[in-house]
Amino acid sequence: MSLEYSFTKPDDLSKWLEIADDVGEIMRVPNMRNDKNFLEYAKRKLEQNNSILAYDGVNRKCAGFIGFSYHNNSITWLGVKKEIFLIDGLEMVELTRQQ
Repeated sequence: MSLEYSFTKPDDLSKWLEIADDVGEIMRVPNMRNDKNFLEYAKRKLEQNNSILAYDGVNRKCAGFIGFSYHNNSITWLGVKKEIFLIDGLEMVELTRQQ
C-alpha cells in the first residue's frame, strides 16, 4: 500500500470518525465518535488546519489521521486503520515530524 498525505479540510470529519471507530477500543474509548470532548477536539483541529489525512494512493480511501499542535510541536492524536498500523503508521509519524 502506498500512502499519500494532505492537510485536512473541515468536511473531513466523517473520515476522521471512521478512523476513530476503528481505533476506539485500542484507545479505551469504544464510542469515541459520540464523545463530546473528542468531537470538539477533532472539529477544532480540522478548522485550525492542525491535522493530516493519510489515504491509500491507489483507491483514495482514508487510511489514518494525525492531529497535532504547531504551538507545542507535538502529535496530539494518531489513528490508522488496523491493517496498516505497524508499517505505514510509523511513516505517518515521520511525516508530522517534518512539518
